[in-house]
Amino acid sequence: MTNLYSQSFKIDKSNHSKVFLSTIQYMSPADESIPFGGFNACAYSTLCKGPCLGKTSGRMVTDPAKKARIKRTLLFKWDKSLWHTTKKRD
Repeated sequence: MTNLYSQSFKIDKSNHSKVFLSTIQYMSPADESIPFGGFNACAYSTLCKGPCLGKTSGRMVTDPAKKARIKRTLLFKWDKSLWHTTKKRD
């Protein structure tokens, strides 16, 4: 089964406590997924689209991270039932 959860240094570090399990899913910010059949995932984005941290910080600027965000966003839009089943974590 595909794992839709993203990796993050902060999330990984928080999971060392073994008390709580933190997870995150980075989706495409603003209109990043529209050219691929997606939608504006940040409906209220205006001035923040350009400097959005979702595409300008850390590992989020890499091509694999961008592709993964777009795939998650498209799956969320086009097949929510599959999105809900693949987001479960073992």
